[in-house]
Amino acid sequence: MATDASLRDRARRRVLAFIRDNLGDPTLRLDTIAAGIGYSKRYLHKLFETERETLDAALWRLRLERARRDFADPAQAGRSITGIAFSWGFSSWSHFSRAFRDRYGVPPRRFRTMAAGGGAD
Repeated sequence: MATDASLRDRARRRVLAFIRDNLGDPTLRLDTIAAGIGYSKRYLHKLFETERETLDAALWRLRLERARRDFADPAQAGRSITGIAFSWGFSSWSHFSRAFRDRYGVPPRRFRTMAAGGGAD
């Protein structure tokens, strides 16, 4: 028999799977997640109230992780940094660059250079 905790856990996993599947959509935010899954915005907030990060923080973390992964991928070397950032749902270069630097300690361009074996500038 499912407990309240296991049902909430399953619902959180469903929300995070929906986010992962739609990360490239720049309009992905609380409203579109709620509509896409059929949960109320209030319920979404409630699902994440006891978690380490809010739903918005999880969304931004996942987007940053995907961009970082692409920057480190040699197969993505021909793509621009801005193109990669925008492909993961960011719509402002300055906001992306600041968020990336805050999370990883280096600007995106430097991270990409380091990941390619270029070391420090």
